Amino acid sequence: MNKTINLYVDMDGTLAKFYYKKNCLEKMYEKGYFETLPAYAIASKVDELAKQDTCVNVYILSACVDTPYCEQEKMAWLFNNMPNIPKENFIFTKVGQDKVKVAKEKVANFGQYVNVLLDDYTPNLEQWQNENNCVALKFINGFNDTTKTWQGKKIQNFAQLLATLEQLAMYGRVE
Repeated sequence: MNKTINLYVDMDGTLAKFYYKKNCLEKMYEKGYFETLPAYAIASKVDELAKQDTCVNVYILSACVDTPYCEQEKMAWLFNNMPNIPKENFIFTKVGQDKVKVAKEKVANFGQYVNVLLDDYTPNLEQWQNENNCVALKFINGFNDTTKTWQGKKIQNFAQLLATLEQLAMYGRVE
């Protein structure tokens, strides 16, 4: 890889299986919900990518619901499942907050690199792709993409993500 890339990865529905329980939208307000989410296979691979000495800086960019548990439990989940990503690379937003705006505020080198968001939620991706030097990738998790509204690049596994990152690093664009 030639160019440095900042990779921002959503947690719920991308790294963690948010939809694995019935009534998840109600249960996410209960204590213990976020800390016990199972991980998708891509999570351990992204964590290994963060450990390698590559040109990819890995950040977690996740929205938190308004409960006394959410951010604390997400942090615990990340410490347990993503040990190679430093705590200072965990960025939490409020639900509905513009992720690109928050990332620009929190990451000093945001404007210097290609910034890639891997997320399962189309509105986040749409905001992201409208920013200069930003690439949005939709993670297909088996629960989303039912309406096919996202017309951009879709990722189903780590091999696809890695190939896309390599294209970006070499050519500055995704084909």
